[in-house]
Amino acid sequence: MANSPAGWFDDGSGRQRWWDGNAWTERYLDEYATPVTSTPTAKVKAAGSTVKMPGGRSPKLLRNILFAVSALVVIIVLASSGWAGLLLLIGIAVLAAGIYALVIGSFKAIRVKSRAGAVLVLVVGLAVVSAGGSAVASANRPSQQLAASQVESTAGPTAAKKSATPTPTPTPTPVRTTKQVEERTPIPYTSSTVDDANLDAGATAVAVVGVAGEKLTTWSVIYQDGVEISRSVASEVTSVEPVNEVISNGTRQPAPAPVPVAEPAPAPAPGGDCDSNYADACVPISSDVDCAGGSGNGPAYVAGPVRIVGSDIYDLDRDGDGIACD
Repeated sequence: MANSPAGWFDDGSGRQRWWDGNAWTERYLDEYATPVTSTPTAKVKAAGSTVKMPGGRSPKLLRNILFAVSALVVIIVLASSGWAGLLLLIGIAVLAAGIYALVIGSFKAIRVKSRAGAVLVLVVGLAVVSAGGSAVASANRPSQQLAASQVESTAGPTAAKKSATPTPTPTPTPVRTTKQVEERTPIPYTSSTVDDANLDAGATAVAVVGVAGEKLTTWSVIYQDGVEISRSVASEVTSVEPVNEVISNGTRQPAPAPVPVAEPAPAPAPGGDCDSNYADACVPISSDVDCAGGSGNGPAYVAGPVRIVGSDIYDLDRDGDGIACD
């Protein structure tokens, strides 16, 4: 066992146990597996013997295959890509080592002792391969451009001239149109005040009702491809004249109220039997006088009409017009 690489092997008990390359460890492939007396996997032979993988395959054979494939890839890439290919080859070598360590369980040559380490090597290999692939692609791009230029030169001067001078795309001619557009706008009316002697002072009245006018403007509008680009005034007329408002302001002063003038009491009739507060008929002097033919109960009566010239002491003028018993 001293020359055997690290890996899982039958330790003689029927269980798969980890051999670290120098001695048996306490790690088993299945801690709870029941020991079996026989197993299809290859057993560890005496010192100096060849260790085989499960199924009888030799790890040395797998390693040789991987190295052969890697060497072939190295030769191909170096022949075509220079330093960029070298970076790609390094990544492929690291990737192959990671695959080998993952399958075997360890890789003593690069000091990988577990599958976790093998996974890390795989990740690093993938990163280096990706960087190398990008570098190879960048290195090959100028050669592709050179090949294209060589193809162009072999096509002759006429073909080069045709490719250098592309057929111009015809520019569409813009379409311009002109239209007459009418626009109607209101003309506001004004307001003025005049004195009116027929109205009392302080009173106002609308003498003329204001009406707004209308202006008709004709625009000459230019359109390009249906979009307005400019306009100018072609004509402008007043289609409806405005009517200005007129408000009357009263200036008339009210006439003073007439002052009643007391008429002198008529002289008493001869004999002194008529009341001097009445005229046009003799109103007897009595304790009470009523109009003849009325509803009064006397004791004295008078036939009218009777004009009140003083005080209506007998209350004959019921309607207050100055004439009683009419």
